[in-house]
Amino acid sequence: PQAFRDHFPMFDNIYHLDTVPIATVQVRFDGWVTEMNDDARMMDVSGDQADGRGGGIDNLLYSADAEFSCFADLAVTSPGEYYKPGEGSLIQAVFDERAFDRSNDQIVRDCIEQLNKLFPSS
Repeated sequence: PQAFRDHFPMFDNIYHLDTVPIATVQVRFDGWVTEMNDDARMMDVSGDQADGRGGGIDNLLYSADAEFSCFADLAVTSPGEYYKPGEGSLIQAVFDERAFDRSNDQIVRDCIEQLNKLFPSS
C-alpha cells in the first residue's frame, strides 16, 4: 500500500528492482518426486490428499546441482490449486536465460533429466 511505501522506504525499494528473464517448466509425475524416506508413500497417490498430505517436501527448494535455480512441488506446497486426485507431484522449476536457446521440448527433457539426478526415484 502507498501508506507503507511513504512511511517505510524499504517497501518502496521493490519498485526499483531489476528484472531478469526466466523460463518456467511444470512437469507432472505419477508419484511424489521429493518423498525420499518411504518407497511405498512415494507411489501412493490414492485417496484425497488435497489437504496437503501428499508425499514429499513442502517447501521451495534450491540446488547448486541443477540448472534451474529453484523449484517446488506445487501439488504439495499449494494443494488447493495444484493437487489432482490420482496424480502425483507437479514440479515447477525456474530456469534462467541460458534456457532460451533451446526448444521447449528440450528444456522439459533437461528439466526431467536433472530432477532424476537430484531425486533418482523420480
